[in-house]
Amino acid sequence: MKRISGSITRIGLHTLVVLTLLVSGCGQGELHEEEQEAGAAQDDSSLDRVELSPGALAALNLTYAIAEVRELSPSLEVPAELMAVPDSSAAIGPRVAGRVVSVRVNTGDEVVRGGPIVILESEAVGRARADLIATKARFEVASRAAERARGLLEDRITSQRAVEEAEGGLQVAAADLQAARTRLATFGVSPDEMPEGSPARVVLASPISGTIVARSANVGEWVEPSDTIMEIAQLDELWLEAAVYEREVQLVERGQPVRVEVRAYPGVVFSGTVDNVAATLEERTRSATVRVVLQNPERRLKPGMFATARIEGIH
Repeated sequence: MKRISGSITRIGLHTLVVLTLLVSGCGQGELHEEEQEAGAAQDDSSLDRVELSPGALAALNLTYAIAEVRELSPSLEVPAELMAVPDSSAAIGPRVAGRVVSVRVNTGDEVVRGGPIVILESEAVGRARADLIATKARFEVASRAAERARGLLEDRITSQRAVEEAEGGLQVAAADLQAARTRLATFGVSPDEMPEGSPARVVLASPISGTIVARSANVGEWVEPSDTIMEIAQLDELWLEAAVYEREVQLVERGQPVRVEVRAYPGVVFSGTVDNVAATLEERTRSATVRVVLQNPERRLKPGMFATARIEGIH
C-alpha cells in the first residue's frame, strides 16, 4: 500500500511539472507575439514621419506656407537666343578701299545718326575729287562760251552753226560734271563737301542712332569695301529666337505670353510675347523659329545671350 501511494505521488509530481512548463511556455509565446505586433505597429507608424533634433531642424532653414488650390497653365519650354532687331542695327564698312587714319568711337559708345565714326584716306577718292574739280572748270568754260555765242548771234556776228557747237560743248561738259559727282557719291562721299586736311579723306558716318556693339578697325589698317569695321545696334528692344520642334509647332501661336530666363541673371524672369512663328522648318533640326519681342529699357539683356523661353497658354 505504501509502495502504490509512493508511485502515485511521483506520477502526480511529474505531471504537475509538465503542466507548469506547458503553461509557462504558452504565456511566453503569447507575450512574444504581442511584442512583435507592437513593434510592427511602431515600424508602420514611423514610415510617415521623420523626427529631427532641434539643431538639425534649425540647420534646414525650412519655410512654411499655406497650401492653395490653383489652376496650372500648360507651358512649353524651349531653348532660345537673344539678337538685335535687324531693322534697328547696322554694319558699317567703307564703299572704297583705303587706310584708316582715325577712329572716333569705341565699343559701348552711344552714337547719333550722321555722327562721324571712322575717317579713311583713299587714293581713289582723291582722284575722283580732282576729276570733279576739273570737270567743274570745263563746265564753267563751256557755259561762258555758249552764252557768248548766243550773244554774237543776236548781233549777227556769228553763225547759227557756231552757236550749236558751243551749246553742244556745254552739254558734254554738263554730262562730265554729273558723272564726276556720281562717282564720288558711289564712294559714299558728298560731292559738295571738301574735308579738312586732304581731298582723299572719307568720313564714315553712322546711319542710325544706337550703341557700338563691335569694332574691328584700327588706325593704320587697310580696309576694303567687303570689310565690316563697325556694328551699331539699338538695344531698347531685342528679339528672342526660340526653336520649336515640328511636333510642337501646332501649340504655339502669335500673342502668347512668354517667360524668359537667361544664365546671366539666375531667378530673374523677363516677359515678352510671341510675335511670329516661322512659315517653314529648319531642314536639319526639323524645328520652326519662334520670334519673341522683349523690351530692354535697362539694357540688361545682351544680343548673343542664350536663354530658356517658357511659352505659356498652349492648347
